[in-house]
Amino acid sequence: MAYVDFALHEAAASIPPLYLQQPLSSLERKAVMLGRLDPLSSLHDQGFRQKLKDLLLGPDRTNPLADPRLEALRRFAVAVAHQRDDMIGREQARLSALGFTRSQIGEARALALSWRASLS
Repeated sequence: MAYVDFALHEAAASIPPLYLQQPLSSLERKAVMLGRLDPLSSLHDQGFRQKLKDLLLGPDRTNPLADPRLEALRRFAVAVAHQRDDMIGREQARLSALGFTRSQIGEARALALSWRASLS
């Protein structure tokens, strides 16, 4: 017969969510670091002319990451590093939709801003 300690479950439910939040993983941090170095043009969709130019002269843009969560982090870091407030909001909403917490988004923002601060 199994024994379940309900007092333990009640105690776990009373812990504030702040203590249960996870920081960014090392792979997620690497995606942010990649994004800090990518050009702003990596956020724009390719049009017909850009595709033709890439076909004739070779690609000059950054390929997106295969994992949608990592790609969203990379895009957010590009927007923050290039100080594009109009894009930051959109990319932050994308991160939230993918399940990133406010603390994780704040950590990604701090990583992207640290690179920009080191340039000055």
